[in-house]
Amino acid sequence: MRAKLNDPSTIQPVGWGHRNGYAIRFAPNNHPLAGQLLVGEDGADERGARPSNGAPEVLSVDQQNADGTPVYHGWPDRYGFLPSSQAVFNPIGGRSDDLCVPSPDATNPPSFCTPASLANILQFEVPIADVLAFPPATIVAPISPR
Repeated sequence: MRAKLNDPSTIQPVGWGHRNGYAIRFAPNNHPLAGQLLVGEDGADERGARPSNGAPEVLSVDQQNADGTPVYHGWPDRYGFLPSSQAVFNPIGGRSDDLCVPSPDATNPPSFCTPASLANILQFEVPIADVLAFPPATIVAPISPR
């Protein structure tokens, strides 16, 4: 969002479609991206209702499109430069997967889940399904994985 100070009537969206954007700042005035909003965001992980493996952390630039609409970065169906349905993001039943029941004797690497819970994870969580039927806007890729 952006706005003029002390004027709530000027609030405008600048970018959306981020997952957990937290490292937010404007580029310095002496930088080629001066005045643009930089957003660092955490990649998805193997927790929750939609676990994934290896989603990158990225750095994106938020700026309004030429028509004044905010740029869209693709969340929840895009992780960085790739669709979330790519096999590289399939959950593997890692220790932080909410569906993982840890093996009491720490066997079954690399997941360390019991064979039954790993079978459950792989049966129901692969591949990661899209949430949206289609992107609501053109997807703008990040400028860099972090």
